[in-house]
Amino acid sequence: MRPFTYALGCLILLQPVAARQIQAIAQTTPLTPSRYFLLKADGQDFKDTTGKIAGALTIGSYTTKFSIAMLIRKNAETKTSRPALEAILSPVDTGHHLSLDRPVASLEIDSQPLPIITAFDSFNYRQNNTEHLDITLTKVGIKRILAAKEQVVLKFRLHSKVLAKSGECTRAVLGSSKQLSCANPYTGAVFSGSELKTLQTLLQPLLGSA
Repeated sequence: MRPFTYALGCLILLQPVAARQIQAIAQTTPLTPSRYFLLKADGQDFKDTTGKIAGALTIGSYTTKFSIAMLIRKNAETKTSRPALEAILSPVDTGHHLSLDRPVASLEIDSQPLPIITAFDSFNYRQNNTEHLDITLTKVGIKRILAAKEQVVLKFRLHSKVLAKSGECTRAVLGSSKQLSCANPYTGAVFSGSELKTLQTLLQPLLGSA
């Protein structure tokens, strides 16, 4: 297992053991998105072999779906609680994983993207045959989620040799722009309706201590 800390989505250093101990996870609450989506790198919907829009794809053991939970981290020194969103993608290997050579996650509120520095305080990444990405929210990010009227979207960038030759790219020319677009897609989750209300209810008590 390799723990890392990310700033603005880019690797900067190994996370100190002491910091991990101070910011212990006090609570984990699984979240259920309203729906998943899958976009090619060009922003267009990823389609399956029949031309139908694929909100998610599963090829063999690989999938673009991820599980998501809200973590509450307790700081033993300051006695504060910080909320984080944890995405878990499994299984992963060198050919199918989160793309960590660029900002890996983004947040959209009512169809308006938030700048990464506004939405996220830090990233914590762990990997074995499963990838865990913990995203600590800023106070501004929490406020914007609480103020959402329609939907909150959490989006991740993937790198996948599997998707590069699947779905609509099954017969794409090797190295073509279409194949490269399929190989570097975005997968994401939408929270709307009752699922958005659940997310907001969980975050509301944490606004003051974030």
